[in-house]
Amino acid sequence: MQKNTAKTSEGIIIGMLINKIDLILEITELKIDHFSIEINKIIYTALKRIYSQGSRSVDIADIYAVIEMDEANKKLLDITGGLDYLELMQDIAEDKDDNEIKIHVKNVIDCAYKNEIGDVLSGLISYIDSKKDNTREIINKTIEEEILEVKAKYSSHHKVELIGNKLDQIMEKLDDNINREFIGFPTAIPLLNDFVTYRKQDLVIYTAKAKVGKSQTVVNESYHLSVLNNVPVMILDTELSTEEFVVRMLARMTDYTFNYIESGKYMEFDKSRNAVAAAAKLLAAAPLSHTYIVGWSQDEITSEVKRMKIQNNIQIVIYDYIKVEEVSGNVQERDVLGNITNWLKNGIAGELDLAVIALAQMSDYNTLERGYKIANSEKIKNYASSVIFLLEKNNEQYARDLNELGGRYYFFIPYNRHGPSMSYDYQDRGINITFFKNKARIQQADYQLDEVINLINNQDIEEIPPDNSGENDC
Repeated sequence: MQKNTAKTSEGIIIGMLINKIDLILEITELKIDHFSIEINKIIYTALKRIYSQGSRSVDIADIYAVIEMDEANKKLLDITGGLDYLELMQDIAEDKDDNEIKIHVKNVIDCAYKNEIGDVLSGLISYIDSKKDNTREIINKTIEEEILEVKAKYSSHHKVELIGNKLDQIMEKLDDNINREFIGFPTAIPLLNDFVTYRKQDLVIYTAKAKVGKSQTVVNESYHLSVLNNVPVMILDTELSTEEFVVRMLARMTDYTFNYIESGKYMEFDKSRNAVAAAAKLLAAAPLSHTYIVGWSQDEITSEVKRMKIQNNIQIVIYDYIKVEEVSGNVQERDVLGNITNWLKNGIAGELDLAVIALAQMSDYNTLERGYKIANSEKIKNYASSVIFLLEKNNEQYARDLNELGGRYYFFIPYNRHGPSMSYDYQDRGINITFFKNKARIQQADYQLDEVINLINNQDIEEIPPDNSGENDC
């Protein structure tokens, strides 16, 4: 009875994947060995191969073409019914709801587990009968080992491993790091890289007040990463449409203003028209995606990130920005923001082994005693690997930093897991940057404070030392 039930579910799973191959992302726990019917194992393998090659839809002819590359597999499919068998599976699943696939996957895995544990128990009975002299302790040990092995095989994909099982891989990665200037992907600001880089499984937060430049930071960083350095980047945007993002990116690439490009004025002159055309061609070739995600659920976003990782090898996800549209009842905004951040850190960066950059709103309220804050939720800070504040200088700071040589803005980094951090006692200084908002261009300023440089040179010091220039520190 179990095998017949599994056979039915296997056929429905195959058919649902033929009709909608994206569902393969929802059933990552299903393995080839869970299938009880050999031809279904072959078809499932072919479907996974087709999907990994980037296909968003599949035809039964495509499946047959993959299978016939192996003569033995082709022969088995032909014996089973060939294209007619594939069409039958497709028809069986035609009226199935997407959510049903998990029910059938569970059924297949449960049946596979029952069959395998049954085989193990039968083997143990034979073993015990053949080893009459074994003690109770030896028999118990054997039973535990055999059953635990099967349980581990069918448990959740989360499992505990000895360090020794992973050590070779870890040491190999450390050896590779020796030959690299940076661990992780470098930011667009050279001096910032001595504090923060974009590492896989980490979440880096940029935070700024409203209208200061969060979205321009996204443009500047994605330009540096994907357009200049060919790193596959996926942008999830709650603020800008793709059209708006492209306008800003073309501005960053050409050094023309947003308005000059968006208004079409660049078309009036050969130089600017050619520059924008060249930038557009370069942008089209970059491994960069941008999606306006308002209205998307976390599950939908996670599925798309998985798909983009499989099909486009994305390495970095940029999320702009962490916010809540509305809350109701007893739900607290800070808790929702914390949950979003936890999902980005653990569900996206951790589970999918990606580097994640996210933007967050900075509080308009701060006191010198408490320091700068992220708006509405300190939980955002707690989940992040690093927090970078983008701050505008007042006139005194601007003059202290030699005006335009030091720029009008700076990065302040009070929370940092992998490098030096900056003390709130000296929150009026940091990495000086020049920021051209209407061109989305952020660059390292020519003038940097000695105490910031010294903090990098001596990373055992966790605070920026006081400025001895005689200025009145905040």
